[in-house]
Amino acid sequence: MSKLSSGLGRPSSGKRRLKELLLQNDNHVCADCCAPDPKWASVNIGVFICLKCCGVHRSLGTHISKVISPL
Repeated sequence: MSKLSSGLGRPSSGKRRLKELLLQNDNHVCADCCAPDPKWASVNIGVFICLKCCGVHRSLGTHISKVISPL
């Protein structure tokens, strides 16, 4: 079963979808510290975070927060 992009019926890569989400106004600041222009995502929590907070999330372990760069 493939994931669909915006209900248009075509497959979408995970990174492409993250980039689309990052363009939304609510995602222009870090979810933890409110720093502008976050470049990382915690995929199992579902938030965008800055580089500084990314390090904290990585230290928590992937069972709590799995961090990736959508760019």
